[in-house]
Amino acid sequence: DIVIGNPPYLGEKNSKDVFTKIKETEWGSRHYEGKMDLFYFFIYRGLELIKQRGVLSFITTRYFITADGAKQLRQFLHSNAHFLSFYTIPHKAFKSAQGQDNCLFSLTKESSGCVEIGEVDKCYELNVKLNQLSEKKLYTQKGNMLIAESEIVYDMLHAFTIDSIGPLRDFFEVNQGIVSGYDRHKAGDTHEPVFVFNPGECRKTSVFLKPFYKNSDIEPYFVKRTSERQILYVTHKDHLDQGDWEYRHLLPYRAKLTERREFRTGERPWYALHWSRNPEIFTGFKIVVPQRSRRGSFAFHEGPFYASADVYYITDKTGDSKALMALMIYLNSAALEYYLYHFGKRKGNDLELYATPLLDLPLPKDEGWIELLSAHGETIFKKGCCSAEDRDVADALVYKVLKWQDEAINRVIQFSRNRQNPTSTK
Repeated sequence: DIVIGNPPYLGEKNSKDVFTKIKETEWGSRHYEGKMDLFYFFIYRGLELIKQRGVLSFITTRYFITADGAKQLRQFLHSNAHFLSFYTIPHKAFKSAQGQDNCLFSLTKESSGCVEIGEVDKCYELNVKLNQLSEKKLYTQKGNMLIAESEIVYDMLHAFTIDSIGPLRDFFEVNQGIVSGYDRHKAGDTHEPVFVFNPGECRKTSVFLKPFYKNSDIEPYFVKRTSERQILYVTHKDHLDQGDWEYRHLLPYRAKLTERREFRTGERPWYALHWSRNPEIFTGFKIVVPQRSRRGSFAFHEGPFYASADVYYITDKTGDSKALMALMIYLNSAALEYYLYHFGKRKGNDLELYATPLLDLPLPKDEGWIELLSAHGETIFKKGCCSAEDRDVADALVYKVLKWQDEAINRVIQFSRNRQNPTSTK
């Protein structure tokens, strides 16, 4: 009649042998999908075990509602099960897993028409923010799940997609930063530079040495400073002679460098970066964003900005800097933070801004949004800083573009205050 559990959370990336054994079975191969979590199998099996009116109740991580590696699971749940309840756990459920974002949900095979939505408080009482949401509104057109705490919130978030000219991917490109494959070499208690040099470690002059930034150098609107770190930016198209100092510098690490997957065949020169990307994304007009942050930190930048794979680059397909400036205002707004928090991917309270959630962001249908928002962005950049008043003006312009009414605006303002000060009254 009931299945209750706290199944193991285990990603495939570092436990491939576990998943291999399961997917070698007929049952496992039927339910396996790439980049999944082990507990997905427990959901499938639990639903097989319960009777028609039985209930499955699990406490798990909540990433399956939007994860790329859970598309098949969500499709299965949409077609074969019904949520009775879904409770987020905003505090840390397990002391040994401080970075986890957990949830408690119940499934059944018969529909009740509504889903109970709420939060679990620190005393594990299920009486915080208790609301009913129509089951029909639980899944989006793209197959993700939208856990909105009320019908009002659902309507606000749904309006983003209804009143959109299309997703960001239709007008802009998103690229990940550099993967060197061997940043530094550990030698005893020290780390020697291979491709990445810390300040003062390299006194050479080279066309291959580029300023190398950290994701923490990125703030809303602006990049903090000029980086003194450097990266030896050698692509698979570049040629180094044995007499070049870059060649001689990398030579002691050749054995390790040739172990990289794409270099074992010899099709690429051993001294090149693993994934150097298209050099143009690092030098022209762009928006840079760390892959994870408490709130969106989207900075407009022109000129050299090289960074690792934990930074994403947004560029306009036509090279239009004005469109990028407008997009920066839009992406840094309180309205978009609200959207990403509810509709995007999260790890705890941090936003996860990988390629997929960025590319899927809906852009405004308003024909004048680029002119309106870019003008304010240019004002901010002429000043060289962004004040609290500037942010308020930017938020007001985005509300205008979205055609939001006072009720929606006030809800987002309160949400933003709670995010900045978690101890404030919700």
